[in-house]
Amino acid sequence: MFNDEDKKIEECLGEMSNFDPKEKEEIWNNIEKELFIDEKKSKPPRQKKWGLLVAAAAATLFIAFSSQTDTGNALVDKMKTVFEPGTVSALVDKVKSMFEPKKEIVQSIEGIDEDTKLTLNEGKEAEYVIYIDEERYVMNRTDDGDIITPKIPLDAQYPEVSMAIRQQKDVPASSAFQKLKEDILRDYPYLILEEETNEPLSGFVLLAKKDGHDWDNELTKVYVLDNGAGGSFIIQQKYFSEAEEGHGTRFDAMLKEFHIVKD
Repeated sequence: MFNDEDKKIEECLGEMSNFDPKEKEEIWNNIEKELFIDEKKSKPPRQKKWGLLVAAAAATLFIAFSSQTDTGNALVDKMKTVFEPGTVSALVDKVKSMFEPKKEIVQSIEGIDEDTKLTLNEGKEAEYVIYIDEERYVMNRTDDGDIITPKIPLDAQYPEVSMAIRQQKDVPASSAFQKLKEDILRDYPYLILEEETNEPLSGFVLLAKKDGHDWDNELTKVYVLDNGAGGSFIIQQKYFSEAEEGHGTRFDAMLKEFHIVKD
């Protein structure tokens, strides 16, 4: 019996082998909190092994719900063949609470706290997910990547407001950032900020603007981060001076809910 359980554990953990390392850490931290609260209590070997199997299943299900893809659904179906009736449903409920399709955050917009509802969206080729404020924004796919824009288009008098997300699979983050910096400064010659950052994402950030000090002076903020596979994600925000504390703040709040997903 234990040999069968060992095989099941190995298969479940195998589903995590190509998942982004940062996401794995988050997965296991959540599983430890949810499933091993009483781990200090002595347990028979069979119970401990079952606990590991449950953890592996929870990790697999976590991946399934975070990816929101056909592959994820297939993983859930697979778990149904492994566990007794009712067990998967209980695990699903736990995993959903870790990475729910919708969540609510509180963000400060122009000094005022605001409750915002976010909805999980899947990125191009299902290689990342991001929570979007769908009351205000929409995400569309293009040949180059994805772009998030205001749900209600701005009047022609306003400069562009958008957040584009694309991936360069063969270009490391540091190289991509240096090349992008050269390109950006040709259009936005006044460099305001250039540094490594951990907020709202871990990577490089650049903030630059065009010449001028009027309300409609155009700015761009660019984040470049490691994709976990030798390449990079490039996220470019565009807005104008008067919108920096509105759209700019909202874009960064959504980026706190950006998660890389690997096949």
